[in-house]
Amino acid sequence: MNIEKMFFIPGMFSSGRAFRHYVSFFSEKGFNCQAIEYCRPPNSSLGRVGLEYYTKGVLEEIESGSIIIGHSMGGLIAQKIIAGRDDVKAAVLLAPASPYGILALRYSVIKSFWPVLSDLSFWQNKWEIGIDFSYKQARYALLNRIESEAERREIYDGFTPESGRVAGEIGFWPLDPKKASWVDESRVTCPILVIVGGKDRITPPGVAKAVAKKYRKQTAVTFKKFRQNGHWLLAEANWKEICEFIYRWLINIDKK
Repeated sequence: MNIEKMFFIPGMFSSGRAFRHYVSFFSEKGFNCQAIEYCRPPNSSLGRVGLEYYTKGVLEEIESGSIIIGHSMGGLIAQKIIAGRDDVKAAVLLAPASPYGILALRYSVIKSFWPVLSDLSFWQNKWEIGIDFSYKQARYALLNRIESEAERREIYDGFTPESGRVAGEIGFWPLDPKKASWVDESRVTCPILVIVGGKDRITPPGVAKAVAKKYRKQTAVTFKKFRQNGHWLLAEANWKEICEFIYRWLINIDKK
């Protein structure tokens, strides 16, 4: 393949370490891999930063001709990036958060975020607070298909507090006058692979399918559902199978 640079964009609460299996896999395949680390401010001001802040930071690191792989919120940031520049070779969206215009609020999503949604300060402060997931929340929402309790704990221990503004901009886009999660699909030109787990409680399969549909008129889009997977595609039992699928897809688009 001609492409050597690959950037990984993590989701909410996550750091670049969440991609350690993928970085190892694709490095062995000959790619020059870099996992993005968000520049998160202290908790006291964390809720004041939003998607544009994160997107700008990622844009400063992405190089021309690269492949970008985004998970969850990172999948939405990847969508914003490929709509903002035409020099990305390909984008892989893993359980992507949906952009403005695609309603993602399902029962499982509401249940996952209920402790945040039921906190009056989240609304009174117009989302400008830092938020956190308890282990119980994370186990239900994010790690439900991680088989080992020890591994779930290890992943959870790597989580960090997140911006309430980001959560609001993604989950409650009709209330966001700035339309921070909006993506202009007409500007997307690179091929896209959307992957979702059939048992994902944060990005239900129907939501991921709607994301794939958004770009089909502009570019080549492949949609793949792994039926037994949840949201944490990065470390579930068959993570290597998912990486192999991505690798084969990349080889095929490189031949075209």
